[in-house]
Amino acid sequence: MPTENIPSLVLLILAMTSVAMMFNRVWAPFSRRAPGRQVHDTRLTFMQKMLLHRTNMMIALGLANLFWIGRITGITALADLRLTNDGLGEMFVIMAIFAALIMPTRYVFTTEGFALGNGPIHRWDAFTRYGIGQGRIRFETKGDRPTHVDLYMNHVQQSAFRSTLKRYFGKTPPAPRTAARPPT
Repeated sequence: MPTENIPSLVLLILAMTSVAMMFNRVWAPFSRRAPGRQVHDTRLTFMQKMLLHRTNMMIALGLANLFWIGRITGITALADLRLTNDGLGEMFVIMAIFAALIMPTRYVFTTEGFALGNGPIHRWDAFTRYGIGQGRIRFETKGDRPTHVDLYMNHVQQSAFRSTLKRYFGKTPPAPRTAARPPT
């Protein structure tokens, strides 16, 4: 293998790792179903899937098209970085991203918590509060350094989900509703 192809091979591996992480998030064929009785589920639209995968998608597209930055700026080291000489590597990354975006994806809500498809479950009792904003519901975890879990839902999906949320989230009062987004 010629040594000039090594940087391109590294880029291809990094881009495909990012795409594999997209697939891993929505498709886990050997994992168990979420514990508890299913009480609600919500299918994600194409735009909600793009929001869900936005970080990995931008990394993969950025790495696959790094040569354009070299062409635009005139940096020859970047201009020569292509995944493959014939452009099939870039096309393969784009097709893999599109395949991950068209996979049927849904949030599954059970009496124990919620999960994305058959992925890891987020238990109801792991959160202190939630905020309902435009286009998403944000849950805040307990602890000294709380983190956020965002569920992307449009207004109709949020309305259908509110009764389930009130029933299973507990007696914790919801975070105040904001005009544009839940608190960060």
